[in-house]
Amino acid sequence: MYSDIYQKFAECAARKCGLSENDSQTVVAAVSGGADSVCMLLLLLEYCGSNRLICAHFNHKIRGAEAERDLRFTQTLAEALQVPFLSGEGNVPAYAEEHAIGIEEAARILRYDFLRTAAARTNGALIATAHNREDRIETILHNIARGTSIDGLRGIEYQKDLIIRPILDLSRKETETVCAYHGITPVTDSTNADNTYTRNKIRNEILPYLKNVFGESFEERLLCLSKIAALDSDYLNALTETAFSDCCREVSVPYKRILLDREKYKNLHGALQRRLVRLILSRIPDRDGKLLYPGFSGIYSAMIERVCKAAEQSRPGRILELPKGILCVTEYGALAFTHKTCLEQDLRQAEFCGRFTWEEMCLPAGEALRFAADGDGEKELFDADALRRVFGSNFQIQFRTCRQGDHFIPFGAPGGKSLRKFLIDRKVGKMEREFLPV
Repeated sequence: MYSDIYQKFAECAARKCGLSENDSQTVVAAVSGGADSVCMLLLLLEYCGSNRLICAHFNHKIRGAEAERDLRFTQTLAEALQVPFLSGEGNVPAYAEEHAIGIEEAARILRYDFLRTAAARTNGALIATAHNREDRIETILHNIARGTSIDGLRGIEYQKDLIIRPILDLSRKETETVCAYHGITPVTDSTNADNTYTRNKIRNEILPYLKNVFGESFEERLLCLSKIAALDSDYLNALTETAFSDCCREVSVPYKRILLDREKYKNLHGALQRRLVRLILSRIPDRDGKLLYPGFSGIYSAMIERVCKAAEQSRPGRILELPKGILCVTEYGALAFTHKTCLEQDLRQAEFCGRFTWEEMCLPAGEALRFAADGDGEKELFDADALRRVFGSNFQIQFRTCRQGDHFIPFGAPGGKSLRKFLIDRKVGKMEREFLPV
């Protein structure tokens, strides 16, 4: 029995998680002390040895003395198995309140932050979490209940980025069998019986009911649906990447943004339109380069719908503000996506010292201002010697952004013209106008 379970685990680890028995990859194993994570730790120890394994435990500060018990148990187990041990903690209730999210989501965020930090500190190449077969089924049902796209039918992935789930093919009964084989009694989380948590309610009430109504094969049929959905999802995702390359441009001047060509977007099938919007939102960073929705996490259908409606609008200058500070601006022929921190300007005055040529002057951002050698219908040249005679040999050129009420006098035209109206006539977008140097 144990040998069959180990073989199933080894095939999953190698074929589906990309973890070889013989390479040098370090694995950070997330161990809570429960049957699933203890089983995973034991199987990983046999599979790749203690020199490639680290046992990591996170205290969520939710269950008081019981959580402290879990920490002691996990540390003692790691020492007995001669596996290096790391622990961390976080105040999940406080984090959930501060960020206006649920306890389960807050726990997941803090736990994975700890695991990624642990992997970085130990040169860990992979992070292993102990999700099993039932967890995958429960996730699919949870996603359906929340109103998922086809991607949600995939359930839990075997591998995503640095995270692997090597016991995803094992049942909960099989993980308990592994623990019993090694003579280890894992700890029990009392909150697993609390059906006020959505996942517990699915596990303890909804899934048993469905199996009773549709038979024991219900789980297999659901996993079959998941496999089919994963293939379709992969194909659609590939088409979406192609659509991104064709319809979008990533621009960094005068501010970081992604421009979506509205005409090309309108020619896409509705399924690709929605997926393209989701892909764009997942690639928007803040000013520090941190992605706001990595891996699509947190992007909801209502957000996508709002952007799709904005894409149908023809009036430029409209600004749609989305959660986490993402701005979607209707421009001439395009939608511009950026983060509001990218629009914060440093308006400090800069003084230039040294020698500069008229052909090129250095600007504070490290860019260059170039003066053309000849004029045409779009620009005029100034006589440098005449400027010095009028303003003195030490005159300075000053630059700033456009301001309300700015006017200028076009060459060859009587009177003045509003700079704002001039730029609108030239189809310069609202946000881009605010960054143009004058």
